[in-house]
Amino acid sequence: MKKTLPLATLLLTLLVFLVACGGSSTTTHSGAALTLNTTKANALINQTIQFTASVPADWSITEPNGGSITNEGLYTTPANTGTFHIVAKDREDPSQTARASVDVAAEFLSLQKFAGGSSQPYSVAPVLSKLQANGTLTTAVLNDSTTGQPLDTNAYDIYLSSDGTKAVFTNLTRGTYEGEASYFYDIAIATANVDIGTSSAQVNITQLTHNDQNQNFYTMDLFPQLSPDGKSIIDTHVGLDPVSGMRTNGIGKMNIDGSNFQLIFERVDVSTWMPTYSPDGGKIAWKWRNDSEMGTMTALPP
Repeated sequence: MKKTLPLATLLLTLLVFLVACGGSSTTTHSGAALTLNTTKANALINQTIQFTASVPADWSITEPNGGSITNEGLYTTPANTGTFHIVAKDREDPSQTARASVDVAAEFLSLQKFAGGSSQPYSVAPVLSKLQANGTLTTAVLNDSTTGQPLDTNAYDIYLSSDGTKAVFTNLTRGTYEGEASYFYDIAIATANVDIGTSSAQVNITQLTHNDQNQNFYTMDLFPQLSPDGKSIIDTHVGLDPVSGMRTNGIGKMNIDGSNFQLIFERVDVSTWMPTYSPDGGKIAWKWRNDSEMGTMTALPP
């Protein structure tokens, strides 16, 4: 009489046969080539680039000061310029690697006198400078894309966002306070679509503070800087305590639309001048205006 094997035994025999023949219960990429979505990229300091690989890979950066990269290939450029190299290593076959290079540059804005301008109390035009990865510095006066002439502004200072799409500056307004002619210092933000090739820009400006409307006591907001993540602005805030009559000096913080303004640091004896964020946004540094010392603090959350 012919004996029949149990079903469990048949299934086990079939599984052993498949394994012996090279079969597997999981899918692998055996034999697949390791390639990246890009092998050459350009970026500014403190920006992110998403790298992807054709097979599961481990990521690293050749240079010790070359920024950081996650297990998923999200690369954050460093706070310094240069050319940096990304390495992907096949997790199944570590001998297989792929590389990409990233040229990291830095852009910043400055101001240049504009003799033909009509802004008051003076006319200046923004100058876009770029420090290339190879150390070359290029500069160009930004022109109004409508008129073809330099952008005409009365900015007191100017600061470019880390992604190069926004700028904050101090806007001067002529007015009257307590019956005398005065200038009011307010923070404004500009969004710009800049064509580097023609050095022209389309600019939309929004004033964020309105000290020119405050007739109770004189206030100023100046020297703004954007946080590295572009979500907040800090500035030097000068006011007058309506109770004591003493002038106050501190650091103000607001959202990029001007909302949620708060005084995060205040002194009555010395001026906290020109606050700036650390590259990671975790600290704020400033200069005591009345001496040569510097101050620092941990950045408060929004």
